[in-house]
Amino acid sequence: MSEKSANKLEERLHQFIRDNFPAARQKDVTPTTMLLEDGVVDSLGLLLIVEHLEDEFDIITDDDELQMDNFGSIEMLARFIERKSAC
Repeated sequence: MSEKSANKLEERLHQFIRDNFPAARQKDVTPTTMLLEDGVVDSLGLLLIVEHLEDEFDIITDDDELQMDNFGSIEMLARFIERKSAC
């Protein structure tokens, strides 16, 4: 995926996070902000993100993929989607 496509993906994810999580509107969330650790989303919010990714990007998230390396930040989410979409 090109850098331009990756940036557009991050922008789409950022907009979803801002639209669905009030804490994201109150904080200066960047692509590297740690979503759970910084209190932007909680564990139930993580489930909403998973549902959104599966619906929006037509991917399946396995239970063993629910880890900080994949869902820690918007940047990590984008890389996760890129990997899953390449399969």
